[in-house]
Amino acid sequence: EATALPTTVSVGVSLGRRGLGGAALLRDAVIAMRQAATDGRNRCALAAAEVASQARQTLELQEQLRLALHNSELQAWCMPLVEMATGTLRGYELLVRWQRPDGRIALPDTFLPAARQGQLAAEIDLLMLGQALEALITLPPALSVAVNLTPSSLGEPWLVEQVRAGLENH
Repeated sequence: EATALPTTVSVGVSLGRRGLGGAALLRDAVIAMRQAATDGRNRCALAAAEVASQARQTLELQEQLRLALHNSELQAWCMPLVEMATGTLRGYELLVRWQRPDGRIALPDTFLPAARQGQLAAEIDLLMLGQALEALITLPPALSVAVNLTPSSLGEPWLVEQVRAGLENH
């Protein structure tokens, strides 16, 4: 017996214009289709120049992040955790920073959203976790190390095993 499954359609439309090649036309249509799906499915979206431009910038940023991961440009910066009442140092919170090739430091809010969209957040989380464990072995036992992870990584089954393996290695 056949079972009927509900189907939905998301359509992206890109209008040809002078100087826009076939690959760019297709890319803009795909961007519009993704926007239609994000807006609730069973929709049609027209590729707007500003949406396509923003999507191209995000794709470029994701490619730069892949290179940054490969070139070890992402670093954990230590911020002291101090007990306010006594001024006693309790440990460090490690925060990700991107030391760009031009020397600029990029803060997480400028690249983590693109990393999440490009499936790079877990890789960044693992890198920061490894750097946190390396920092932990250099500190006196009374000090702690905290590291921020993206919400998507917290639900991943590999996280506990990665933490366990990292603790054993360090």
